[in-house]
Formats: sequence, structure tokens, C-alpha cells
Amino acid sequence: MKKNLILVFLALISTAFCFAANPESDFDYVFLNNYEKGWLAQVEPSVDKAKDYLKITKYTGKSKIVDIPKEIEGYPVIATVFFGSDFNKVIVPESIIYLGNPYYNMVEHPNAVIELSGSRNTVLIMDGECFQYFKKLPMETKILTFGDIYFGNVSSITWSKNWKTNPHPYDMGMGIDTLPSYWQFYKRKKITGLLSLATSELTNTSGFTRPQISEHSGGIKEFIFEEGCEEITGGFLGRCSHLEKLVIPKSMKFIFGGKANWNTLCSDYLYGKLDIEIAPGCQVEFDNRGFYFPENKLTIKSRKRLQEVGYKFQ
Repeated sequence: MKKNLILVFLALISTAFCFAANPESDFDYVFLNNYEKGWLAQVEPSVDKAKDYLKITKYTGKSKIVDIPKEIEGYPVIATVFFGSDFNKVIVPESIIYLGNPYYNMVEHPNAVIELSGSRNTVLIMDGECFQYFKKLPMETKILTFGDIYFGNVSSITWSKNWKTNPHPYDMGMGIDTLPSYWQFYKRKKITGLLSLATSELTNTSGFTRPQISEHSGGIKEFIFEEGCEEITGGFLGRCSHLEKLVIPKSMKFIFGGKANWNTLCSDYLYGKLDIEIAPGCQVEFDNRGFYFPENKLTIKSRKRLQEVGYKFQ
């Protein structure tokens, strides 16, 4: 009996050791510069530009699990720009405000996982490619995502009211290991501030790319905007050619099109018919300078629903 207890105790110690946080020596890191701190402070008030923060630039360890430290030598770690392929799980603490995609882009990582730990009260600025690595999407986390957004091989997506989009930092002339120095702002009527689910008209003239939902092999067939979402940008679902159902909540206030017809909300190359559900009482407003839906690909009920909320087909 005593021998068995010892074996169990040793097994527990071994397990704890395997999943212990990675040592500081497993990472390369630098201090964030003033531009980077100022950029983050625009959306996360807890960032104090007078304080020092670290950015992890490389993972040098051999573990299959990368447990990002909250601090190194007493300095908070709030940003990561490292990436690799020799690990299959990345644990992100609540201290991280900027999360670059930790896995090589354009390379399949079928077993890769990103996990958020702790109780997060801060915004998470996250590369849109990271979504595909969550086993369970962090619907309650305030996320400001940039770049094209990948959800992996799933057919139904619910977009959280807590998620917002912004143009990709690389399109702002930044390197892969550097954070941008400014956000893209927009102003429309009484709404002023950071991009919500819309990108401004400025993104058409300044060279920035609009964030889009990108499909994988499975094809997204259903896309639901959660109640609480208020704005959508043109082109947001422009790559979802398998889309069959789109749900617009009562809270939706504005759908932005843009100057060019490629700014349609949904793809012109849908394989089948698209059914659009609009919640009763929805008072959504459409930007009259663009168009959004391939009319010949909509169900008759969808066209009627759109007309009832004031949408005019061109």
C-alpha cells in the first residue's frame, strides 16, 4: 500500500513538472518602445506609458506546451510576436494584451491549440488567424482582431458582440516583430471611435486591407451576428462562398458598403442560395454608396426581409 502511494505521488510530481510554466530562459524578449506602448494604451487604459513592459520575440525552449510567463525579472509581459511549429499548445495569461499568431502562417497545424488562462479584464488584441486554434471560442473576451480571420474547419460561426476588427498592422508598414504605432479611426454621424464591426471609408484610399472572414476546406455555411453587434463592414463575408444562412440581430444599426462593388457584404460567388434572417424590430441602416448582397443569389424571403428594413436593390 505504501509503495503504491509513493508511485502515485511521483506520478503527480511528474505531471506537475511537465505542465509547469516555461522558465524565463526559454524566451527572448525586449522592452516595448514608446510608440508601441502608446498604440496599446489607446484601447487598453491599464497600459501606463510611463512604465516598462516586455514583448516576447522568440521561443527557444523544447517543450510542446508554451506557457507564456506573466512577467520576466519583475517586468510585465504584455505582447508576443514569436511563432514556430515545434509546439502544439500555447497558454496565454491575462497579462497579454497583444497576441501575434504563434504558429507559422500558411502551414497546417491540425493539433495546435491556443488557451486563455486566468480571469481577463483587459482587451486582447489578436491576430485573426488565432481564432482557428481555440477549442472553444472566447465569446466573453473583449477582442480587437486584425487581419483576415480564420475559424478553421467549422460550418457555423457566431460572431461575438465583444469582438471588433481593425486593418492588419503589416498593412501599416510594420514588420512581423513590431507593433503598430497607431490605430485606424473612423467617424460616422454620432458614432466616433475605434472600428467596431466596420472599417471606415479611409481604408479604401489609404492602402489598408479590410478584415475578411476566410474559409478553410469545410466552408462556412452559417454566420450569426450575436445580439449586441451594431456594425458590419462591406466585404466582411466576401470570401465565404459556401454561405447559406446569415443572421442579423435586432441590435444591428449600420452596415457599411463602400465605394466599389467588391465591397459587398457577401460573396458574389455563392455556390447556392443565401437566406438572410433579420430579427424583428431591427432598424439597421445601409450606407447608400455601396451594395451588399448578390440579389440573384438571395432567397425570395430574404429579398422581402431586406426591403422591409429599407434596403434598396440596385
